[in-house]
Amino acid sequence: MQFNPLTGTLWDDEGRFLKSVHCPKGATQNDIAAGICLLCDHAIVPLDDLPEVEALTRLRADPDLCLSFRPDHPAIRMIHHDPN
Repeated sequence: MQFNPLTGTLWDDEGRFLKSVHCPKGATQNDIAAGICLLCDHAIVPLDDLPEVEALTRLRADPDLCLSFRPDHPAIRMIHHDPN
């Protein structure tokens, strides 16, 4: 996967858009407890804990999926331009 921190967008390795990584409520790490957002009660899916194939499947099935990931995760490559 590819993440553009300038636009906050997540892409698959073929350059297909997956989602904008943005919380409409403005949640931060301090608003998450036990994998649940304290502002909206949605589960936060940690991409770091999923195999890449499963993460891609879940992202494609639910574009509104709330997620978290470490920027240094080996399956996520930082880019500074959108692939398209």
